[in-house]
Amino acid sequence: MKKLLYSTIFIFACTIFGNEAVENELNSAKNSPTDYELNVVLKNEKEQKENRLIQIVTEKDLQHANSGFTGDIYREAGVHVQQTAAGQSSPFIRGLTGRETLIMFDDIRINNTIFRGGPNQYSAIFDPFLIGKIEVLIGSGSTLYGSDAMGGVLSLQSRKVKSGFRSELIYNSANQGFTGSAYFGVKGGDFGGYVLATGNDTSSIYGSDEVGRQPYTSFHYGSLSSKIEWKEANIGTFTLFGSHFTQLDGYRTDKSKIGDIRTFPEQNHSMFYLKHKYYSESIKTLFQTTFAYQNTLEKYERVKNKVVTESTRDDVDQYSVNFRGNTYFNNLIFYYGLEFNRDLVDSTALSTPKYLDDSVYDIYGQYLKVDYVWNQFIFGVGERFTYVWFHENEGIEYKNRSVIFSALAQYTLNEHYQTALNFFQGFRAPNINDMTGAKEFNSGFSLGSEDITPEYSYTFETTHKLSFKGLEVSGALFYMIFRDFLGRKVLDPKPVEYEEYDLVVKPQNVGQGRAFGAELFVKYRYANQFEFKGNLSWIRGDMDEEVNSITGETEYNPKSKTPPLSGYLRLTRLHTDNLRFYYQLSYATEQDRLSNGDIADSRIPEDGTPAYLVHSVGLVGDWTTFGFQLSLENISDEKYKHHGSSVYGAGRSVIGKLFYSF
Repeated sequence: MKKLLYSTIFIFACTIFGNEAVENELNSAKNSPTDYELNVVLKNEKEQKENRLIQIVTEKDLQHANSGFTGDIYREAGVHVQQTAAGQSSPFIRGLTGRETLIMFDDIRINNTIFRGGPNQYSAIFDPFLIGKIEVLIGSGSTLYGSDAMGGVLSLQSRKVKSGFRSELIYNSANQGFTGSAYFGVKGGDFGGYVLATGNDTSSIYGSDEVGRQPYTSFHYGSLSSKIEWKEANIGTFTLFGSHFTQLDGYRTDKSKIGDIRTFPEQNHSMFYLKHKYYSESIKTLFQTTFAYQNTLEKYERVKNKVVTESTRDDVDQYSVNFRGNTYFNNLIFYYGLEFNRDLVDSTALSTPKYLDDSVYDIYGQYLKVDYVWNQFIFGVGERFTYVWFHENEGIEYKNRSVIFSALAQYTLNEHYQTALNFFQGFRAPNINDMTGAKEFNSGFSLGSEDITPEYSYTFETTHKLSFKGLEVSGALFYMIFRDFLGRKVLDPKPVEYEEYDLVVKPQNVGQGRAFGAELFVKYRYANQFEFKGNLSWIRGDMDEEVNSITGETEYNPKSKTPPLSGYLRLTRLHTDNLRFYYQLSYATEQDRLSNGDIADSRIPEDGTPAYLVHSVGLVGDWTTFGFQLSLENISDEKYKHHGSSVYGAGRSVIGKLFYSF
């Protein structure tokens, strides 16, 4: 508790000290309040992100995305996505996914305490037409965003409030799917709001002539959302948001066999929040406070020979309060915040629930990041303290504390080039899934464990950014060390009650691992006629599961589900202001470097995942009130799948989109 007390005192001391310096500076300032506020806020946001590798999918990119599924859009930001059904998607950032990658919506934590460790479908619980911007923070973001952000952060932002009406309709021949959406918004003066409704009906995926229709890959969802904003000059901006998303028939394709079908018959996600933003000119500080509530419902069924043999219902209520501050004065920038999250778990089943019913999982976090600007250099340090408390009505209790740090040194040569050296720790606090989860995998069964500690990562990274005459190039080289990474310990002999399974395992902190790799992003725009956009990502991950008894050396084994060298490129020809043509190529090399988990995974072929090249072309017409998009996907009818995916990607198909607005 001393660390917590000292850290909190340090934050507020910095704020008070900053206020005094700001007061002195303001006395001699010549800028108008409006210009000053705009410059400070934009400068802070820019400098906070300059040293990191961040890919952004803009509102315009999203409007031209010819898909009714959020996961399909991630690939435009260089994110590897694994799928088990049409709409489900599990994003990988630097080889990590599931609960090692943090998902946020409007700066609110989405990851809950029952998130699975492996690939999962939770990023698909958002209406893609609700999203106005996607920012992918590549590399650990734990200092600013807390637990789970070891691989990176997928930050989704809701669309802005605008007056008008927009309706969209998408048809995809590969899955015979229809997606329809309607938006209506009003904005006048300091008040505005909108209502958005979306529905989707998707059948099974056609994988190519060689694959055919893939059973148990359909997907259906419906969503209703609303957002209201009100601004008052003296007290700031208030945002009230509400959304409900229902997903039906989400199959576990890798488990679905003749007579033995695994499915999520229903998954619901509701979110409501009240956010207040206030900028104080007198102390050069932007404050943001958010009160949020979420509910995530997951139903799971196993039907064997037309009889329901297993049925579970897991309900998680999430309550969160977070405060974020941003203070700028002289050459110092302070980012600081306090957070509290509580998850309440309601778990029921035909036999034994997956999780302890009526469990409570609390996370308290506090962070501080300070950047110092000196001529062409920026030097920064950051820290976060996190306290986790898990308790349950049967008397089970678990606590842990984590303190992590980050540092950066950035150099800007000129307006065209900058480089940075970064060090940051990442961590993931064990959740209820680790401690009490009882779940099947392949032909085995995984028990829970309370005798575990947080996972940690240490990342050393250099980033480079170049911009010159329409050309933008950014890239990174990185090396990661994993400590206390959670793995599975095989129980031998097996507990009597689990003798039917080939393998029974229990989570434990297995020790050290490593990963290293590189990322490259290129964008070039020539006048208003031609645009090139592409990315390339390579990572190699290993875990030290054992030490050779003869040599005494650590034997590294490939990390499970590590994606191969992969990426995409897109060439766009702007024929007129309203008409554009594009060619897109998605590619990946073979992934034949398999872990023991990959070898045992029925989703991955015996020799690994083959290389592939998928070609697509499209035409987009966009006028003031009307538009269309027509694309021919996978022209060569390539048979392919992403590494770790249980379904093949769509074969040759046509996607059509119509939209109307006023």
